[in-house]
Amino acid sequence: MGITPPETRSPHISPARRLASVMGDANPIEHLYPVRQVLIANDNLVGPLNAIPAVQQQITAIQQLRQETRGADRHQLLKLQAEYREFCGWLYHDAGDFRTAQYWTDRALELSHTIADRDMTAYIMARKSQLAGDIGDPVSAIDMAEAAGNLAHAPATQ
Repeated sequence: MGITPPETRSPHISPARRLASVMGDANPIEHLYPVRQVLIANDNLVGPLNAIPAVQQQITAIQQLRQETRGADRHQLLKLQAEYREFCGWLYHDAGDFRTAQYWTDRALELSHTIADRDMTAYIMARKSQLAGDIGDPVSAIDMAEAAGNLAHAPATQ
């Protein structure tokens, strides 16, 4: 976030390039974690509809960064993108747009499986349970909650 210089605000500059121009030589991955915390605080202050565009811009930037990254950094970007997608789902859920919330939460779940992060997967399944309950689908809410609990309490496999 921060103040973006006017020359980097052009709609023709990709979010990843815009991020790189603001970051200079700093590692964008290390920058994106605290940005997420700022966006969470922003949601608490101004509401989800005001936070969504910035979150989606970060998701796009992370996707673009993934195209240029390999190894451990790429894995970190996948995890970070899953966290941003989950947060985007939360924002839409909070705004009452349940269909779009399902979309983003499903995208987050897909990435949590991709990186084999059981804790994140269990958390996202619990979020899907909440969403199903709010949509009025109690059977899915119970099934997702049970699956999240089973996953969270299952012994780790190697």
